Amino acid sequence: MPSRRYADLAGSFVTLVLGVATVAVMLYALASSATADGTGDDHDALVTSNALTGTAVGVTTFAAVFVVASTFAFAVARRRREFALLRSIGATPRQVRRMVLREAFALSVPAGLLGCLVGRLAAPGLVEWLGDHDLAPAWLTVRDDVTWPLYAAFAVGVVVALCGAAVAARQAAGVRPVEAMRQAVLDGREASRTRIVWGAVLLAGAVGFLLWTALATPDEAIHRKHRTLAPMLVIPGVALLAPVL
Repeated sequence: MPSRRYADLAGSFVTLVLGVATVAVMLYALASSATADGTGDDHDALVTSNALTGTAVGVTTFAAVFVVASTFAFAVARRRREFALLRSIGATPRQVRRMVLREAFALSVPAGLLGCLVGRLAAPGLVEWLGDHDLAPAWLTVRDDVTWPLYAAFAVGVVVALCGAAVAARQAAGVRPVEAMRQAVLDGREASRTRIVWGAVLLAGAVGFLLWTALATPDEAIHRKHRTLAPMLVIPGVALLAPVL
């Protein structure tokens, strides 16, 4: 269905733009505080800013990677019937996979570039917000000569999009041509038992970790590694259980 196809492409494009922009913004904030020099109160503010932005980079990058990969994989998986029909008229699994990767690359490059532009424009606002809320020195700004966050965010976005599309395309290309007409089998699957089990395990782990954090000493509870683990368990857990929630 063309309308559904366009909606999937638009959703993948917007998701990648936002994902790349988010990663770029957080990397710019981290780069700004990590390369700045300060003494006294400014030094303490920079330490706080480094810890905060470092944690935020880890969480937001993980979330962006997971969401972008899942979105591209979902968009490809929804075309299983189309791929099966192509197989029925002679297309090989390799041809199907190459077609999907070319489409993903053609979509991810402009989306990544736009995401970098949005991230670069939004980064000064985040750094200013950190300064206004005493989370960084008030004089902290984004340096114009620092460009590596853009390259890093762009590379992460494109690579993750291609990986998500490649995994889904490999599965979809393996559909036998005879299944092209079995719409219920291809598009009406419920969540598998394995998926539900893994989702429940991840959420249970997140709940257990939060309970441990509540009982831990303050120094342990606020450790950077501890702050990032809970969302990294919750995000994939909720995503895996989404079909049954």
